[in-house]
Formats: sequence, structure tokens, C-alpha cells
Amino acid sequence: MEAKKLLCVDDETSVLQSLSRLLRHQDYEVLTASSAEEALEMLRTHYVQVVMVDQRMPDMGGIKLLQIIKEKYPDIVRTVLSGFADVATILEAINNGEVYRYLGKPWNDEEIKVTLRQCFEHYFLKQSNVQLMKKVEAQCEDLMNLNSRLGKKLKDKRSSFDRAHVFFNHMPSSSICIDNDLNVVFSSHAVEQVLKRHVNSGDQLSQYMSEQSIVAFRKALKSREAVLVEDACLGALAFRPVVEESDVVGAVIRIEDR
Repeated sequence: MEAKKLLCVDDETSVLQSLSRLLRHQDYEVLTASSAEEALEMLRTHYVQVVMVDQRMPDMGGIKLLQIIKEKYPDIVRTVLSGFADVATILEAINNGEVYRYLGKPWNDEEIKVTLRQCFEHYFLKQSNVQLMKKVEAQCEDLMNLNSRLGKKLKDKRSSFDRAHVFFNHMPSSSICIDNDLNVVFSSHAVEQVLKRHVNSGDQLSQYMSEQSIVAFRKALKSREAVLVEDACLGALAFRPVVEESDVVGAVIRIEDR
């Protein structure tokens, strides 16, 4: 974690000395400036998370200084120290987002410690949220890129499948591809010419072939053996199981020329 630093700005040296003594045992470094010009110079050379400014200073009012700090260093948490006569001005600044917290003069020692601790917590919580948002955005971008790559791969696979289907349909032999449950995956146009009917993907093979052939095909799938089956209606059927990585994934059936 970055070193924690508080900048106190007040034109009264005695006030700055009192604040330095009060906060010397806190877990942050206390920097002091006696004018707005000196405060801005300090911010150019030091990385500060919290600024506490007196409202009534001769060279520039505290609210005006905090407006400049907000514009140049928007992440810095801004607090103002002021008497009760300036309450209306302070509340307006708080409503406009220029001031995070207001502390009255004379201050309560414990209140000022607690308030400043909350200011640092607020700063680091905002930074943590910023980092988290950047991480989420990076992860979203990675997921979008991954999704794009997967979409391209799927498109390529679909294209390959479509081409294979076109080639299969133009094969001269009458062939049907089935899965392990004897459902049609797809068939060539030549099969439909033999059957004189349309064959749909997902249809049960039993819709097109005899029960005797179906029983023989189930046995052949189990034994992983190619067989030649004589179907009562279609004649000779050449059945060949398809094995992929040692597993039977289906079969190809060819209706032999009669």
C-alpha cells in the first residue's frame, strides 16, 4: 500500500503546530502549508491522499483552494476546518462535491482523528473500487475475445459440417449415417431415391428398415463388426460401425446396388 500522507493548510502557524502534535502518532505522515500557494507546491512534489484546509486564509479561501485541488487532483479527499460562521458556505461546498467532510473550530481531538481516519478509508476504498472495476473490465474484454474466438471456431466447424453434408449428398452410393441409438444423423439423396420418401435427421432407423435388420445392426454395434445384412425390402445392406478414440459413435449403412 502507498505511504499515507495528510496535508494541513492554515495561515496560523500555531494551528499547524497543534495539529502536528495531535496527529503525530497516527499511521500517516502530516505535511503542513501556511498558504494556498505553498499547499499547491506541496501537492506537486508529494503524493497526498487527504487535504485539510482552513476556510479563512488571507491569500485564498479554503473552499476556493479545494476547488482547485479537486480540478487538478480529483482523487484527493478534501476536508475543511472552519468556524460556525461559515457553515452555509461549507454546506454548499459539500453539496457540490468539493468537500468530503467539515470540521468546526475549535475542534474536538477525537473527532478530528476519527474523521481523518474515515477520510483515508474513503480514499483507499475508492482506489480499490477503481482497481476492481479495471480488473472486471479486463476480464470482460478477455471473455469477449474468447467468445469471439469460440464463435469463429464454431462457424468454421459449421462450415466444415455443411461442406461435408453437401459432399455426402452428392455421393453416388445410397448411404445413411446413424448414431448409437439407431437414429438417423443424415442421409444422402440417393437413399431417398431408393426409399421414395424423405429421410429426416433424428428419425428412428426402424421407420425405414425391417425389424430383422435392426436386430442385426444392434448386435454389430455391440461387437464393433462390419456386417452385410439382407433386408426384406431394401436388399443387401452393408453396415460399418464408426469408432472414434476407441468408442463406437455410430455407423454408416450403405444400400447395395440391386
